[in-house]
Amino acid sequence: MITKLKQAIKSHRWLIISALVAYALATGLVQYQSHLQDQTLQELQRTAERIKFKLKLVGIE
Repeated sequence: MITKLKQAIKSHRWLIISALVAYALATGLVQYQSHLQDQTLQELQRTAERIKFKLKLVGIE
């Protein structure tokens, strides 16, 4: 059984490597997308604070 497993790994080595690389890329892309969403949310919050401050300066609250 172990011999068959070793043979299967040897014969499908590139397929296994490709699958692992694809998984790593997908995981990295998901993390990067999450980072961009967090960054966008922070920018929106800063913009809202600036608008709120400017409205206070003009007397609109």
